[in-house]
Order: sequence, then structure tokens, then C-alpha cells
Amino acid sequence: MALRRPEHPERVALVAVVLIVVANLAYFGTRNEVRGTVAPERPAAIVELTPQEGDHVIPQTSVVVDLRATYTGQLSLDGHLIPQDQVEISHPNLFELSFEPTPAHDVHKFAPGSHVATIEYWPQTVTYEKARSSQELGTYTWNFKVG
Repeated sequence: MALRRPEHPERVALVAVVLIVVANLAYFGTRNEVRGTVAPERPAAIVELTPQEGDHVIPQTSVVVDLRATYTGQLSLDGHLIPQDQVEISHPNLFELSFEPTPAHDVHKFAPGSHVATIEYWPQTVTYEKARSSQELGTYTWNFKVG
């Protein structure tokens, strides 16, 4: 079977160009597509948060922040610093701060509605005051809802 020259090579060229354009649009249009929820941009010092940004939780939910092992930090809820004696701190491979509302703590349970959590973190090798004065103090704030 011999190939013959098309009767209208301009049409063939036009169809080829249109197909190339459509293929490129499809490729570049879906390359940055996000499926599911978008992962929040967090500072590198923060490994994980519970509850996560925008989560709906029950009133007895614990607030947990996992920091890289070289950091330390303190937790605030709704603008109030949680006393260190009410925060459980563990150091397996991460620096983990955990606050659970109980009758013995300042917060017995979270009221229905929106809440704001803030973690202030700094390198373990310096104090809070030194980190603040030398601008090594990092802060991350997120919201979650109860009810």
C-alpha cells in the first residue's frame, strides 16, 4: 500500500496544530489540579496539628502540636496561654505538646463555635526571651470548630 499526498495539506496541518494545542491545554490544565483538600502551608518546624485547620470536633477534643525535635513551644487557645502544668509534653522523636480539656484544667471543654489555637515555637537551644529578641520565635495560628 502506497501513501499518497493528501488533497488539502493545509487542512491536515491545521488539524495537527489544533490537536497539539488541545493536548497541551489538557496536560497543563490538569498538571496543577488539586484533588481533595488543599494541604495548608505550615512552617517547617511544625510536623502535625490536631485538630487540623477548619476541622469540626467534639467539645472534649485534645489539641496536639508536633514540632521537630530541635524546637520547643507553648500553646495558646482563644488568646489565652495554656499553663505548662496543664500541657503534656513528650519527646519520643518529636517535641509534642498536648492539651486535653478536663475539669482540673482552665478549659473543662470547648464551647460550641469557632476556636483559635496558636503555637509559639523556638529553638531548644535558646530561651523564649532570647528567641523573641533575636527574631527566632515562630508563630502559627489556626482555627477549628466545635459542635
